[in-house]
Amino acid sequence: MRAAGRPAFERLAGGPRILARLLLAGGVVGPLLFVAAILAQDLTRPGYDPTRQFISVLGLGEAGWIQAANFIASGLLLAGFGVALGSAPGLGLARWVPTLIVVTGLALAIGGLFPSDPQLGYPYWISAAEVANPSLHSRIHFAAGFVGTVAFAGVFLADALAARAANAPRRVAYALASVAVMLACFLAGLRLASPGIGVPAIGGVLQRIGLVAGLQWLVWLAWTALRRSDSHARTSVRARREPRISGASDGAVPG
Repeated sequence: MRAAGRPAFERLAGGPRILARLLLAGGVVGPLLFVAAILAQDLTRPGYDPTRQFISVLGLGEAGWIQAANFIASGLLLAGFGVALGSAPGLGLARWVPTLIVVTGLALAIGGLFPSDPQLGYPYWISAAEVANPSLHSRIHFAAGFVGTVAFAGVFLADALAARAANAPRRVAYALASVAVMLACFLAGLRLASPGIGVPAIGGVLQRIGLVAGLQWLVWLAWTALRRSDSHARTSVRARREPRISGASDGAVPG
């Protein structure tokens, strides 16, 4: 009965604590894995131009399974992180932050299950009619991307509001600056994917800058959660030991 009244994270930490740590660590590993896998493909994928082409089309072609697996693995790691974050102690998060992170992770994983159609000549050019009438799997891919982006932006805004209520101006500024750079780069990248004459096609570069701007904040949050969970676990252990030590001292018989 006593255990049932304790916070979920404390019960998890008191039992399979390694599971709690692994789920929280997914918030660090997932973003780093995602970016590293994309960078490796940028440097090695024949015919792919990361300057102008988007990340989604890395999921196409003979080696497309690599990016598909990257979407799915990174997304599931983020979703697991969101689940653990909901019960992590001492972070002062808005209640919607963990849920929105789970939605973001699941949307990323869905993007790996349903590939996009070819874009901007990779892995090959498609007709104007095909561009105007995308396949069902491409529609699902970009719908998941839209949902994931909106949910991820909501994470920053919710955290900024919670930080403002807690009178933490630096945390507010950090969250708002990160989401502002992310969204500005995403929108500018869409505009500059196929720009007019004399304007460089740098949509792929801008998408990657926006991605890093958002994910670096998420890594910070996950790392903070890991440190706080460790501190909370150590405090809980000391609190459970002190009554035993005190009881043993009170019952001691002087020699």
